[in-house]
Amino acid sequence: MANTPDWMVLGAFRYAIGRRTYQVGVTVDWLIANLDSLSDGLLKTIGNEVDEGLKRDIKAREDGGKILPLGSDCDRADWLRLYAEIGNKWIKQRRTHESNETK
Repeated sequence: MANTPDWMVLGAFRYAIGRRTYQVGVTVDWLIANLDSLSDGLLKTIGNEVDEGLKRDIKAREDGGKILPLGSDCDRADWLRLYAEIGNKWIKQRRTHESNETK
């Protein structure tokens, strides 16, 4: 990643979330590939927005809605993959931090 500003990454993310297009997979793949280069604040924002989108998506699907906040099933799967990767990164950071504290 060539020093891409957080605002640009967040803009690309927000453009892609909820779309029903190949752009979702491309964006999620890029975010995951560059996860270690992204700021914790940016990851928190993205994680929170995916979480909120997931809550709205679940409700829309339960209600039989035609507009799905996370897009089609394949798009939703990509967002869930990103959400899991962000969670895994936070878990690893926490374990590293806890391990360093016990030394």
